[in-house]
This record gives sequence, C-alpha cells and structure tokens, in this order.
Amino acid sequence: MSQKSIYDKNIRNTRQDISLSTFSYLISEICQKYLSGNKDCNLDIELTKLGEKIGMKYLDLVVYREKLYKREIKHIEMLKFIQTIVWKNLFGKAADSLERLRDSDTSYEIVDKNLTYLQYSSPHPNFHIGSFVAGIVQGILKVANFPCEVQVTDG
Repeated sequence: MSQKSIYDKNIRNTRQDISLSTFSYLISEICQKYLSGNKDCNLDIELTKLGEKIGMKYLDLVVYREKLYKREIKHIEMLKFIQTIVWKNLFGKAADSLERLRDSDTSYEIVDKNLTYLQYSSPHPNFHIGSFVAGIVQGILKVANFPCEVQVTDG
C-alpha cells in the first residue's frame, strides 16, 4: 500500500490549523536566522519582505478556495475581503473592523483586538512581530494591483 504524499491532497478543502507554539517557534527561528546573518539588519523590514512574498502566493490559494470570489477593483472592497475572508483563513476569525483613519482619505486600519499570536509574543525593542502580517497584507494588495504601504500600529 502506498502512502499519499502532500501533493495528492486537495488544496481546495484543506484547512490546517497550526498550534500557537508552532507558529511562535517558526517566527522565533526566522528572527534568529536574520539576526545571526546580520546584526545590523532591520528586522521589521525583513519580516515585512518575507510576509509580502507569502501574501503574493496566499492570495492565489484563498481565491482558489473561495467559490464565489470575484476580482475586486475597488480598494475598499479589497480591504473588506482581507478583513473578512483572508483574516478568517489566517487566524480563524474575521478582524473586528475596517476603519478609515481620520487624517486621510486613503488610509485604512484593520482592527483586531484579540489577535492571539500577538498576545503571547514577547515585545522586542528592535522589531514588531506584526510586521510579518503587515507584509502578508501588503503582498496581497500588491499582487491584486493595489500598490500600498502597510504599517503596524499598537492599539
């Protein structure tokens, strides 16, 4: 009897949750790799770049899994798609809200008050762990032809 390989699985239906400790270990190892290679590297930028590469591929996967998806051409609709569908695929639930910032017509904020993986990561003086997720969102928006800059904020 031959065992099925990972390539035999249907990616449309597969949704694997990873444990928080596994995710924390992965992020820790990524940070250690960057810091061991170059002590002067800006870890926020490196995590954002890595997240962006993942986001560019992740959009294809989410679109493939969503049966009723249509290509969004308005930036607010794309942000709502990220706030609901993408966030649910990444973290198991939709983000709490999508809010326009007061000082700009083109700046928005995805608010998630209970983002589990940020709650248990220790604050570090040199980088913010949310940079990785910001990179994923930035990659999704860029590949969908919405050039942007995504920033991480506390609060």
